[in-house]
Order: sequence, then C-alpha cells, then structure tokens
Amino acid sequence: MTDAAIYPLVIETQTPACIEDAVVREKMLSEALNSITMLRLYGFPFPQNTIKRKIPALKAQYISRLSKFLAFKTQQDFEAWLALLPPVSQKILYDTVMEQFCVICRHQNETEIPLTNQPASDYWNNILGKELQLLFLNIHSTNDLIITSIDNVFADAIKPWLVPPPEANLDNCVTSVDGTEIYNNSHEAANAWALLCEALPDEINKYEMIHSMKPFTKRNINVLRGKCGLKPFPLNEGQAPDSLDLAARFTVCMTSCELKRPHDEQLGIKQLVEDFFDKKSPLKKNINYFTLKWNYLESHVLSDHLKKQTLYYGKDEPPQSRGIFHAILLKTARDGRWFSADSLARHILITEKNFLFLSEAQESYCYIKASSITSGDITYESLWGDTEYQAAFQFRFDLILKPLFKAYCYLFAALGILEITQREAAAPVLYRGKYSPFSPYDSLDAVRVTDFGCWCLGLSDKRPQNAKEHYEAIADKTLLLVTVQGKSFERSLYLDSIGVRLGEDRWRISKCSFIAGCQTKTEIEARIKKFKKLIDAKPAAHWEAFFNNALNRAGFFNKCNVPATVYQLGNDRELIEELLNDSALSSCALRAEGQMLVVPDKHKKKFLKILAEHGIAHF
Repeated sequence: MTDAAIYPLVIETQTPACIEDAVVREKMLSEALNSITMLRLYGFPFPQNTIKRKIPALKAQYISRLSKFLAFKTQQDFEAWLALLPPVSQKILYDTVMEQFCVICRHQNETEIPLTNQPASDYWNNILGKELQLLFLNIHSTNDLIITSIDNVFADAIKPWLVPPPEANLDNCVTSVDGTEIYNNSHEAANAWALLCEALPDEINKYEMIHSMKPFTKRNINVLRGKCGLKPFPLNEGQAPDSLDLAARFTVCMTSCELKRPHDEQLGIKQLVEDFFDKKSPLKKNINYFTLKWNYLESHVLSDHLKKQTLYYGKDEPPQSRGIFHAILLKTARDGRWFSADSLARHILITEKNFLFLSEAQESYCYIKASSITSGDITYESLWGDTEYQAAFQFRFDLILKPLFKAYCYLFAALGILEITQREAAAPVLYRGKYSPFSPYDSLDAVRVTDFGCWCLGLSDKRPQNAKEHYEAIADKTLLLVTVQGKSFERSLYLDSIGVRLGEDRWRISKCSFIAGCQTKTEIEARIKKFKKLIDAKPAAHWEAFFNNALNRAGFFNKCNVPATVYQLGNDRELIEELLNDSALSSCALRAEGQMLVVPDKHKKKFLKILAEHGIAHF
C-alpha cells in the first residue's frame, strides 16, 4: 500500500478525553497482537512501505511496527489511516467496533464495490471483498449473511478515536413518562417481601424448587399473593413477567432456600441487594448438592425464554452482568431522572464488552426456535420451517443483552428498588404460526431509582419511612365482624382472605368466606391460629363456636373412590317393581334418584346374575 488511495471521511472522529501515553499503549498492543495470526495481521490496512514483509519469522518485528502505528498519537494520525478505507468500509468498521458486529449487506446499496466475493476454492462460502481492505476483521456466515466481528486488540485501538452513538452518553438515554401508568412498589415492598418469606415454605418443596427452578403455578401465585399482597405489574400475562414469581424465585436463589421472615423488613431487602452484587459474600454452602451457584438466577430464572443445548454451567462468583447493571443503577440514581430501558440497553452494548452471565462460548449454545425473526431492519426466514436461531452476533442484543438487563429491572421493581413504566411489546418472532416478543421482559419502557432504592444501594443515608403499624384490631363481641383501627398491612391482607370488606376498616366473616381457598383441614386450622395471633388472642365465645363449627364441617363429605357403574332402569313400572322387590338386590346395588341403580364393580357379577334370574338380558 505504498501508493494508497485517500478517501473522504464519512464517520466522525475525536480526540479521546482520557487516553494512556502512546508508549504504554504501544507496549500493550504489542503483547496483545501476538495472539493474532500473521494472515490477519497482514490484512490490516496501513502504509507498509517501511515494513519488509518477507517471511513469517519476522512476526515479532512486524508486530513491533504495527503496534507503534496503532498507538495513534493524534487525531490527525488516526484520520490519515481512516482515509485509507473506502467510505463503505468506514461505516462497516464503525458498526463493527461500536456494536461488536455488523451485517454488511445493510451497506450494499451505498456502494458499487462488491462487499463479498466467492473464492474459486470454496463454492459454499462468501468472504469480504479485498477492495474493502477489512481483511483483519473476523468473518461469520449465518442465515446466508456475512457478519463481521473484531478482535478486542483492534477494537481497543480504534474505538477511542471514533465519536460514539448518542446512547454512549447516559444523558441521551433520559426520557419522559408524562401520562403513563407508573408501577411503584417502594412503599409496600418491604412488608410484602417479609410476608412472602414467611409464606414461601408452605407453598414449595425447596429441593425440587432448587433443582428445576420452574415458574410458580397460577395457584401458587394466587395463594402467595393473598398472603403477602405483592402488587402485580400492570400488563397482562404474556406481555410481562409476574412480580411475585420473580421476587419469590429470586429470594429462593439468594437465600439457598433458608427462608425465614426478617425482623427488619427494609434491612432484609437491603441485605439481599448487597449480597446480589457483592463478590465477597458467597452463597451459603451447607446444602451440598443443592447449593446454588452465583449465576443460577440468570441461567434458570431470568433467561426462561432461551433454550440451552448444554447443561447448566455454575460459577463461584457473580456474573459480570451484575457488576455492569450495578454501575448503571448507581449512575442513573443520582439525579432522579427517568431513563429509557431500550436506550440503557444500547448504552451497555456500546460501552461494555462483558455483559455476560455465561462465557461467550457457553452463550453460543443458547437459542430460540422460530420460522422467522425480525431484528433491526432485516427479517431472517428459514426455508425449512422452524429452526434454531443462536443468541449470538446480530441476535445477541435482542435475545440476551436487552432481555437480561430488563429482567434485572423488572426484578428490582418488584422489590421497590426501581419504579417502571411499560408498553405493549413488538412481536418480531414467528413460531408455529404465532407472533411473539423476544422475551417476556421486552415490554419494559422506562426506569427510575426510588428513594428506597437509593438507600438500598448505599447512595443515601436517609432511610425511607416504613409504614409503621399503629393499629387496634377489634373482634366484635356479638357479631362476626372485625374492625382494624389504624394501618396494618398484614392484618388487612389476612382479613381480605377470610372475610368481605364492609368499608375501609371493617370486615364481615361468614362460613363461606372463612374457608374460601382452603383445600385441607390443616389450612383451616392455620387460619384459626392466625386469627388468634393477629386479631384476638382470646376471642369471644361465639367466635370459638364459629371456629369449632368450621372444623367439624371440614371433610364432612368425603370423596367415594369405590369404582361403580350406574344403570338406568327405564320406564317399565311393572318390571321395576319386580326387580326392586327382590331382597337380594339390596346387597349388591344402591338406589339413586332418577330411577337409577349404582352397582359397585366388585358386586357386578352378582347383580348380573340377579338380572338373569328375572329374565332380564344385559348387553
């Protein structure tokens, strides 16, 4: 490239605000370039008239010269190199450096230069055209498209000199939420979470829960929500996760199933958040085989939308994605502004390389099944029906990075750390004739850290006022009425589960309402015990009689599990009277309304014998 062509610059450059000395960068580049093959190194476009390219034995000398060149001293030096690339190559390079990949066909209509060509020795694969001068990039072929990526050593040398997209600056991620419904659970979260910890052991088998970490059933969720009162997210199922399901599974993961109600509800959540981010606070190791590794939450709870071809990979330290999410929370919490969740995800894509909960190699085994996917401005369609789309390159942002970031936000919203807004999510995935979002977390729109969140994150010493329970619970001395004077979150929830509200502070208890939702006698006994704990330790005589009556009626009708056959007698009155007057019939059949006989299967032969004796043929 002694007489290299000079092209106009079509992307913006800058002088980095903070960059290490050129000598230091040169040394770092020299060490990093050793891992790159000579073929790739020779593909880097720069004036090479000062380097004698003879044999591979000169790799060390070649790297020394190349690293010195890559340690650009001024913006003018960088621009002089960038001008060696055709305009379309500059755009491809910019996208690859900033987004970690580029689908180069997006730029084909911008130039007459063929972006790919097919070598004679390889009929099936396309490669980048030599005119692009981008042979130092990595090439991947997926869905019949060429995708470029770049080694970190080249990206680290080039990226500081390029003006990044707007989302690189957090100020450009700010948004407005005027007129939008806001979900804020910060005032009730602590009390609800404490009650959830108390209720969880009754609803789960902890070892099964750890081993499979499947979502809770609707019945579990309804029962738990009745006991703890955790507010659901506004959007319906399918468009958003369930707040209780997320909070419960998170609690199980972070406590290794050692669930107990905390003495201080707010401090309990703060400790949970600190443990979530703290590398020096390992999970407890006393459950042996069932011990939860650090990234179990991400692998089995927050990535339910992905299928995985390999077994679970455990880690003994928090995944890198948590540290990056923590940094985002700290930066966005300082001025109380609302931020677009999509823009924050883009910010992570542009500024961070390590938003991972698995290694890059392990992530390549994550995928979704679909017949078509729309990502960005390109729709990828399979010619063979449903196929597997790996969560890599152009799909990684939509399938891993953005869903995981939004899942963290949804989880922290359920715990009162964030307040959020939602919107109906797009449906770019077609599978079995049905369109759906990439993940159940796509509907998150905007986020903001609450005052309670600032305290939990250590950004504020001012502890938010917890809803103190100044109350007096009064069980009526003559009627089945309960009045709570003052505020008590737990008692209101309990009374809602056993009675009917007559106003803000009064409930009527009936035989029907008291047993509603109970499926065993033990559950009724638990409600009576809780009444005496929360409402009146020594209730009046009519309350005791009411409780005893509820227990006596429990299980009054038992299911009959004896297999039997029901026979319709028909309309021949004379024949019916003849049969029913046979005294032997009562030993093998029971009469039922509607001229029917119920015959247990164990007496069926005897019954048929009686029919035969009366000349009645049975078919």
